[in-house]
Amino acid sequence: EDVGIIWTVNEAEQLKVLANTENSARGVFLLLDESVLPQTEENADALTKTLSGLPNSIVTIAPLPTMLPQNAEIALGKYYALLGISSMLLMKVCVGDDEDIKYSQRHRGDQ
Repeated sequence: EDVGIIWTVNEAEQLKVLANTENSARGVFLLLDESVLPQTEENADALTKTLSGLPNSIVTIAPLPTMLPQNAEIALGKYYALLGISSMLLMKVCVGDDEDIKYSQRHRGDQ
């Protein structure tokens, strides 16, 4: 049976190498480390170039901190999407309080 793999990527170079390995064309890459996610425009350009060279079937995921002041995670998610990251993983979004439902509905677009 064909089972997908989620690759954890800690370095930008690792993304390039893994994307070129056998059976990775349908892979999913979780970009975990700050060295992979852009902190400066220069790093953003390098990541954008790397991502644009990957097959369209590859999924990239960036972890997104949540509960930031003024919902800054929304702007950060949009920025990552502009760079070519295809998915976001909201981190620590549900903490067990009454705001969880309202928060998740707002970020899913229900409100």
